Amino acid sequence: MSKLRFVVAAALPLALVLLCWLGMRTVVTAGSESLSLYGFPLAWVAPSGAASMAFDIAAGPLLVDLAVYLALSAALVALAGVARASASRARATSIVLWVVAVGSMAWCVLPLLMDPHVVAWTLDGYFGAGAARTRALQLGPPTGH
Repeated sequence: MSKLRFVVAAALPLALVLLCWLGMRTVVTAGSESLSLYGFPLAWVAPSGAASMAFDIAAGPLLVDLAVYLALSAALVALAGVARASASRARATSIVLWVVAVGSMAWCVLPLLMDPHVVAWTLDGYFGAGAARTRALQLGPPTGH
């Protein structure tokens, strides 16, 4: 397996795992109302105010976040030098990463698909620019469960 091919084969599943398990929780507050948003560097998912099991998903920020995680993953894989390993070891590493990525996506994405409401860009437009925002590291699914 060529070095470039391995970086691509390993970076994409690693990016998906990072998207699922490493992010940021942003709480937007205006008066007594608050909303939790999830995603890094941009918030792309939030519990819907319309239904208890529904989620609002912002497609634009999701794509930006995925691109950031993909660039970070490609850099990590290239820096780790894993591609210099033997072909069978590189293939095994890629398979393990894909298995973990598929499992992570199933755990993190399936709840989002129960009743999604997809918007193009913003999730917190209701609160306006003057709302207070607090941010914290989120380890775990971007749904808060």
